[in-house]
Amino acid sequence: MKRSAMASFVVCLVLAGLGFSPARAHAGTYEIEFLDDFMVDSSYGGETVSLSANVFWPKAANGIKFPAIICPSSWGLNEHEYTVQAKRFAEEGYVVFSYTPRGFYKSTGLIEVAGPEDMADLSACIDWVVVNAPADPDRIGMAGISYGAGISLLGSAHDERIRTVFSMSGWADIGEALYGAETVRLVWGEILLITGKLTGDLDPIVNEYFDDLLHDRSVDQVLDWAAVRSPSSYLDTINRRGIPIYISQNWGDELFQPNAEMDLYSALTTRDKRLGLYLGIHATAELGGLLGIPNEVWANAHAWFDYWFKGLDSPLLHEPRVSMHVKNSDEVLYFHDWPSREIVNQSYYLGARSLRSKGKLQAAPQLSPAVDVIRAGFESGATTGIPVLSPFFEAHTEYEVKVPVADIDRALAVVYTSDPLPSTRMIAGIPTLEIWVEPHDTEFEVVAYLYDVDARGIATLITHGPVSDHDATPGQVTKVSLDLVGAAYKIRAGHRIGLAIDTFDAEYAVPTLEPYALTFHYGGTAARPKLTVPYKGTSGN
Repeated sequence: MKRSAMASFVVCLVLAGLGFSPARAHAGTYEIEFLDDFMVDSSYGGETVSLSANVFWPKAANGIKFPAIICPSSWGLNEHEYTVQAKRFAEEGYVVFSYTPRGFYKSTGLIEVAGPEDMADLSACIDWVVVNAPADPDRIGMAGISYGAGISLLGSAHDERIRTVFSMSGWADIGEALYGAETVRLVWGEILLITGKLTGDLDPIVNEYFDDLLHDRSVDQVLDWAAVRSPSSYLDTINRRGIPIYISQNWGDELFQPNAEMDLYSALTTRDKRLGLYLGIHATAELGGLLGIPNEVWANAHAWFDYWFKGLDSPLLHEPRVSMHVKNSDEVLYFHDWPSREIVNQSYYLGARSLRSKGKLQAAPQLSPAVDVIRAGFESGATTGIPVLSPFFEAHTEYEVKVPVADIDRALAVVYTSDPLPSTRMIAGIPTLEIWVEPHDTEFEVVAYLYDVDARGIATLITHGPVSDHDATPGQVTKVSLDLVGAAYKIRAGHRIGLAIDTFDAEYAVPTLEPYALTFHYGGTAARPKLTVPYKGTSGN
């Protein structure tokens, strides 16, 4: 979405706030019934809660049964979130039941973060739909955004009546989302806590567990709690069922970063799966569809359910199974599966800076031993920008996070650049980094930034990735490996690949407030630091 589209997006937000709905691109064929503001009871562990819900269904005679779609609302929202899309689905011949998960708004109980209680609630909602609506019990699907997507994926492992799932901005692993690479997602973690408390009754254990992560306490216990709430923990069951699953994720999602969803897609053994990677931050690529704006993600959702529940053919089912929207262009990359044989991984070895040269990304490893030392501190100049705002505008406007390479503080960061690229290349996938560091304290954090550096030395952020160590041995050289956040990005001929590494980004919590230094090692008998960049090549490579 560029500037003109962004203006339309803002106008539609205003209209929605005034109670108007933009015209839909497609009209349905059924008149509909709508039941609103009723409660569904659910019991778990001796406790009964009531869930606020609504339902749309087509008017029809002769006892006709329709496919049903269950839509749990997103974190901090309620069952009216899906009203525009639910109405459209109903006009097309679906029963659409939306509900507010326990603990939010009028739904009673505590917010359990998609725990076993929420799985019992989901089953109770399906029970209600089968008994009270003209729903075909053999054609029940799940769709949702964010919290609703996570519950949908989890539900596919817990209730065998669910026959397909369309997940938008969901999660694969909550532990990875909050504490991936042992690095706490500070900004989004706090957003979840604040919105949970403002819109519902949050289980106090959630706040306690996040505080434990921030202070490196009881981490295993927290991750065990998270595993119960993670679809990746139930892969065996999901794969045994083999139901069709569509995963829609956004490149700039700093809450549920796309790497885990890409891994989840790869681990699914069903052939009836799709992965769409879009431009946006958490839940923004699909947001327009909630307002009735023509939207690719929601168009795919309609095509997906039409195919699996009505047998209606769609170009979506004939396209390659993986699509990636390119960050700095209007292009879309397609792959028959993921991982793909079309990806060529190119390694750039890190060369130390010296009195005669700046840090280099080079074709061969540095053989002569060398070291670089940086201090831990605040912004070095290498940054992801303003949390939430920068990635939002980066995804939906022509804004880009840029920094002159010369302005990055070399006392706080190490910086490397490649030779100019001889041809335009397309980055697609997850870049990785291996470095050898000598910590001067028992805790440290490393944040790596991958850049597109033009002829003027202006570096445009492509992606980044953090890693932390909470049990380091001072003075011991340690290999540190990290995955950067996945990306699709076109880097043009004559530009350079740039890499900056420092110890701080506002997106993440720091492991310690004490001052410390890091020494980077090169050469010698073991240290071969390298950056590996995945490029789209030719089939068979």
